[in-house]
Amino acid sequence: MPSNDNDIRILILEELVSEMMILQSILSDAGIQFSSKNVKTEKEFIRIVNRFKPDVIISGKHFSKLSFQDCLTFTREQNLY
Repeated sequence: MPSNDNDIRILILEELVSEMMILQSILSDAGIQFSSKNVKTEKEFIRIVNRFKPDVIISGKHFSKLSFQDCLTFTREQNLY
């Protein structure tokens, strides 16, 4: 999604593109101004979280290569949240 300075930065942990698109659609329909990135692996997560600096991280229910608990631990160890 295109970004502007007032957007909420959302990082989505979800493997299924259809689930990610549903979430983005719900946020858009609610009138929420946001930009988002999607990650499917731990390597992607580490790279994106450090560059994108999300305001919110949303975890979907479909992912096999990425543990939400590991992501939470990483963000705490890095003092990101």
